[in-house]
Order: sequence, then structure tokens, then C-alpha cells
Amino acid sequence: MFSITPTPSRDPSTRMASTGYVSPPFYELGFDQLAFRISFSQTVTLSQITSQERLASYGRPLWHPYCNGLDLIQFAAKKLLGGTDYTKQPIIDVSQQLACLAQRIPIEFLSARYVAQVSEQEKEQIHSHMRVILNVEDNLETMVTTSPSEPILSEAAYFVMTTQPPSQFSPPQALQNILNGFAVHKGELGELIVALLFTMARDKAVGPADELGRPQLQGQRWCRVTDLLQSLFCSATIVESHGCNFRQSGTRPHAVPLSETFKNSKTYFTHFIKVLEHAVVDINFLMPLMVRGAAILCGNGQRGIDGIIPFLFEGNEIRLDNIGVIMFQVKNSAKYTNTPNPTVLLKMDPLYLGLTDPNIPVIRFVFALAATTPTLSSINHATTYNLKSLNQITAYDFWVSGLSSTVLHPVVDKQAAWESILQASHGWNKIYSGRGEESMMLRKSMNPGVATDKEYWQNWCERVPE
Repeated sequence: MFSITPTPSRDPSTRMASTGYVSPPFYELGFDQLAFRISFSQTVTLSQITSQERLASYGRPLWHPYCNGLDLIQFAAKKLLGGTDYTKQPIIDVSQQLACLAQRIPIEFLSARYVAQVSEQEKEQIHSHMRVILNVEDNLETMVTTSPSEPILSEAAYFVMTTQPPSQFSPPQALQNILNGFAVHKGELGELIVALLFTMARDKAVGPADELGRPQLQGQRWCRVTDLLQSLFCSATIVESHGCNFRQSGTRPHAVPLSETFKNSKTYFTHFIKVLEHAVVDINFLMPLMVRGAAILCGNGQRGIDGIIPFLFEGNEIRLDNIGVIMFQVKNSAKYTNTPNPTVLLKMDPLYLGLTDPNIPVIRFVFALAATTPTLSSINHATTYNLKSLNQITAYDFWVSGLSSTVLHPVVDKQAAWESILQASHGWNKIYSGRGEESMMLRKSMNPGVATDKEYWQNWCERVPE
């Protein structure tokens, strides 16, 4: 783009110097021109929406001519990797790893915020790795880019990620390298971490891809909700947990274990998108997004919830009264420990948000990532609280503390990489890590009162807050 339409600072021509006009960059190409338009007035099933023909209809028209070819996902992987034939050259570099991860979780570059951050790395993602330009500012110096919901590229990324040996492509190690070495937004509360954890658990539940990029275990792109949870957590007892019935009269234990309640429930998601409007957090938007295999991370400032994974409660039909949700909040503050705080969970009210049918139980998680003691706790509100609820729901609630291989399957063997990602997500805290203890103390004292560590207070406040 920059070689076609130069910025004023890069073009010494008279026309540029005299504030003349130049041809604007051409990047508005549109999406989904050949998409299969979904209509829920007719029966829509999992087998329909996960067919290769449907997947190829979404996104760029490029995929449609290949929709019935056996090598479609191989071709998509080649495009995603910048022309590299993955079947012949399986070793990929960090830019190609970024391209794969960005198709699964919403990794944002900082170019729209800082002119200096329009990096060569971001340009390479556009030129070679299918990243899309959404907007170029009038000064031609800043732009907004994204890796949008394009199901066939998410399948291609899954193909690459599940067939690479861990020594060549470890998703947490790759994300660590990207967060530390690229000008990308780090996700202040660790949403990217949890999105990647769920994505890796989904891939484990579905199984690795075969040589054509299709799930080789059962040939299905969806998995059971119970399999997803057992692929995410080390403790198999999570599916033995009992939920809680919330009623206007108070809370009561739910007698049926999770494994029985959700024995026929299925989830299909291959990637997360970050929504920009709070209104999208609604079942009427969630249902068509499920057709694309998209789970969502909520927009900034969304009250009480950070992410949603939809599932079908019974059978294979996608309809309003059959959509359930896994909801989660991410807490990356040390004030959230291994001691559950039920009020945080209660803020995730699916009926208030318009997310599900009241007859369908929900699954809710709080991830307290900064906690030092790793635990997975099932919350039985009825044993400790007599809570009353205007909305009558049945919920299975869990409190996950820490980021440990003793609790989370994807963390096994990569503890250091995950911890590094967690530290990278503490964007503000990194500023105050100096060359030693004294340097750290001096830096913190130079910005009084902005955080809880004693160094922000002790020089000017006799009683340091606990």
C-alpha cells in the first residue's frame, strides 16, 4: 500500500509539497460476496454449517472455486503462510505463527494509536499473511488492520497448529514472542490468555488435523461441551460438579451433575472475535456468529463479562431455544485470590444480557489469573448464601485461580511461557520493573498513589494502605 500511495514525508514531489491531492489507497474490497446467506426460518444444523462448501463461502471470494477440492485447506494454509507450501516445508517462522494465532484469537496491532507503530511487521502481515486493512487515515501514516472472521483461514490455522511438533510451534511460546516482540495490544486483563486456553482445549477435544486439514479422530469440527471442559482442565471431576438453581425465593442445589445435564450438548467454535458494541452480546447475534464458528470476546467496558462460547444444548439444530452459553470473566489483579468471590460470578446474568433461553443451564467461569495458589473450585452458592434472583436460572459456576499446569491442560510443559504471557499482559506494571530493587522503588515513588504497592505511598503517607 505504501509503495503505491506514499505519505507526504516520503514523497518530495511538488504536488505533495504544495498540498495537492494524491490517489487514495485502494483497500475496500468487501467480504462475504459469495457467502451462503443463512436463514433460521429453515432448519439449520451443525453438519450443514461445518461442511467445506459452507466454510469456503465466507470471507473472500478467493475460496469459492476450491470449495469442493480435497486440498482446499492446504491451499488456504499456503495463502495464510505467505505462499509457503506447508505440506512440503513444515517449519514456519514467527511471522507465520502470528498469522495463524491472529486467525484464532483477536490480536490487535497498535498502528491506529501511534504513528511510529506502523511497523514493517504489520505491513508484512498485510502483504503476505491475509491480514485486512479496515481504514487508512488521511495522513497516510496510520491504519487499522484486522484478521477478521474468515472460517476457512481459521481451519487452515488449526491445521498448522495441530500438526506442528510442539518444539516447532508452541502456541503459548509463539504468543509470548509476539507480545514481547511485536507492536500489538496485550489485552490488559488477560482475555487473550483465556481465549487461547479455550482454543487449545477445543483443538485437543476435536483432535489433530489429518494431512488434508480435517479433524482425523472423528472427522467432526465440533466437540461435546464435556470434552471441551475435560480438555481444558486437568481434573476430570469438573464434570461431576453440581450446579445451583437460582429462584426468587433463594438458591437451591441442582441435583444433576454437569456430565448428565450437558451429555448431549455440542459446541462449534474455531476462533474468537472481539465485538465492538455491547449490543452484540445477545442471542440474536450469537446464533448467526455460531454459524461462522465464532466465539466472542466482549468489547471494552462490557459490564460483568469478558467472553462467551455458544453451544447447542440438545441435538444438532441451531435455533433460539437450543442455544446455551459458557460465560467467563478474567481477573488479572492480585486482589482476586484462590478464595472465590460469588458476587463476581453473579454479575454474569445470561437472562439480563439476553443470551439464552431460561430453561437452558449455563456454565460460568471466573479466571483469577494473578492468584498465587492454583485451584479449580466449584461454587455451590446454596451452601453459603441465600441469594435471591429476579431471573430464574440454573448455573454451574467455577472459580479458576492461577495459571498452572496442575489445573489447566494447555499449560502442561509450557508453564514458563504462560507466566511470561501473563506478565506481558500487565502493561502498566512492566514500566516500573527497573534494573534492580532500588531502581524499581525510585520509579514507583515518581508516580505517587497510582497502585497498591507500598513504594507508591511510603515517602508521603505515614500509614501505607494495606
